[in-house]
Amino acid sequence: MQGLRVKLAIMFGWLLLFYNIERYHEPINLASFVYVYAAFLTIAIVAIKRLVEAPVVPAMTFVLGQFLVIKWLRGYEVFGASLPLTVTEAVALGITYGLALSIARSLRHFEISVADVFSMHPQGRFPAFVDSQAEFYREVRRAREFERPLTLLTIKSDGVNDTVKVNRLLWEMQRRAVTRYLDARIGHVLAEQIKDCDMIAYSEDHYVLLLPEVDCADIEQVVDALAQAVDQETNTPLEIGIANFPNDQVTLSGLLSHAAANTRRHERWQTGEDEGAAEDSEAPSVRK
Repeated sequence: MQGLRVKLAIMFGWLLLFYNIERYHEPINLASFVYVYAAFLTIAIVAIKRLVEAPVVPAMTFVLGQFLVIKWLRGYEVFGASLPLTVTEAVALGITYGLALSIARSLRHFEISVADVFSMHPQGRFPAFVDSQAEFYREVRRAREFERPLTLLTIKSDGVNDTVKVNRLLWEMQRRAVTRYLDARIGHVLAEQIKDCDMIAYSEDHYVLLLPEVDCADIEQVVDALAQAVDQETNTPLEIGIANFPNDQVTLSGLLSHAAANTRRHERWQTGEDEGAAEDSEAPSVRK
């Protein structure tokens, strides 16, 4: 945004100079239509998306060619003794075009960045838990019927720390955007780590993972590997709730309640002397 403010300041300064150039230097007498043409050119470039994406050289050639045609049609002398004035007018239009294009592209990049951030909500990538609840329930019923182990995890980021004092509304918007971004990154990592037979869904502010055939003996290793992968990708601590079938609960709602009640902060996957070695190694795949 700082760059955009600088570009706007330069543009305003240039327009102030351009529209008063005849007062500053009387020998210069620009054609009256040039001022109107420059204004419409600036508005068109900022407002029309296609003009922003157009190649610069062909677009600039078209603008200057159109300027020369309009000047000739309006009865102004283009060449001869008026050539220096024509060049001055063309240079002025070129500078106006370049500044307007730079501002329009900065605005376009800002729009794309905002759209990317707000489109990264996990709800767009993963099914909502309320829509996937029947599938989760069937998997729990299968484990109960065939007496097979199963583990359910609830995972969410530890959140964004309130370390900066700014306008509260702006801070809430920033916090929400960063949280969505982190949730999307975490979901991407989790989806890469789990097996095809595992299930993942997003519920309000956390992920729900259902891991068939994972018993109590394996769950700590799985959780550590998930935490390591997320930590290396986002440097974000996780809050992970664990519930195992049949040791903890035997129904889906019971597993969810048990996982929610047994949520703990899982900041790093390794501690102590192994931590340095972890930084040099890649995150292992959890269940491939």
